[in-house]
Amino acid sequence: MSTPLPRPIPFHVTHQFASHCAYINCLGLEDHHAAVTKSGNLTVLICTRFLGYMLVEAPSDAGRDNIASEIIRCTNDEALQTLAELYKNHFIRCCESKHRFTGAFLCLPDNDLPFSSQYRGPYSRPDSPPFRTIV
Repeated sequence: MSTPLPRPIPFHVTHQFASHCAYINCLGLEDHHAAVTKSGNLTVLICTRFLGYMLVEAPSDAGRDNIASEIIRCTNDEALQTLAELYKNHFIRCCESKHRFTGAFLCLPDNDLPFSSQYRGPYSRPDSPPFRTIV
């Protein structure tokens, strides 16, 4: 079972107006999800919680503002579901293998390889330790 969106609203109405409005849209869809027709692969409840948690867990204010503006642009419940499917296909798909879902990744320091031969991703910080992924 997925975890309900946090209440009360974690965004201040004056200082984080766009995030506040977008989160209200997500809460509204969560509250009446049973009456909404499913329009994609994900259930309506998963779609709304996925978008809501993207707002809550965004790594930066700029990222949160981008997600909030996308949610606010959605004019109906079907558009919110389509947006959730889009983000799912771009964020969660990277955790899938060719034949099956790989599940959560566990990253551990890789002390067996010399530093220069370890993979460094395009977004890794120069001072971050090298890691290997274990499924």
